[in-house]
Amino acid sequence: MPFQNVVAVQPAIGIPGDFASVNPRQFVVSGTANQRMVAAADICLAGTFGLIDSNGVVDSTPGYAAASAAGAASRIGFIHRYMGAGLITTWLAENTMQIQAGQAVELFATGDFFATANAITGTPARGAAVIWDPATGTINIGATVSGTTIDTGFVLLSEGPIVAGQTVMIGKNGA
Repeated sequence: MPFQNVVAVQPAIGIPGDFASVNPRQFVVSGTANQRMVAAADICLAGTFGLIDSNGVVDSTPGYAAASAAGAASRIGFIHRYMGAGLITTWLAENTMQIQAGQAVELFATGDFFATANAITGTPARGAAVIWDPATGTINIGATVSGTTIDTGFVLLSEGPIVAGQTVMIGKNGA
């Protein structure tokens, strides 16, 4: 870890994947016999959207075909970042958002969260749609649904001008 060389005047708004409020929140129901909810073998990133399959496996990049299949809308949720979710396995790495295969995942259907706006379309204002690309796992604020993206039902809660790469508040509670 390098020596600290920057001091911010204001603390960060939040960390992607964390709760942005204490408003009510609800898990996606796994539907498996033991309510299993674990990370997929390829990659599962906290702070993004994910899809849970019929076996209770959560994937943050399931591909458009899986995410748009019949009944998939009830299986899409936001992957919460919680203490111990991401294990640092890269030599000398300082942090990670990757949840290892088979580790427990918290997938939320509703709630208010911090997320990274990977892309911005237009000049989105509070209430703009949060669109997810299931092939890449990216989040686009203000876009319209295309043939390869999914409307998550979440909306932008942050005020002011939003730029790509910024940490924003999103929610699905009617806030």
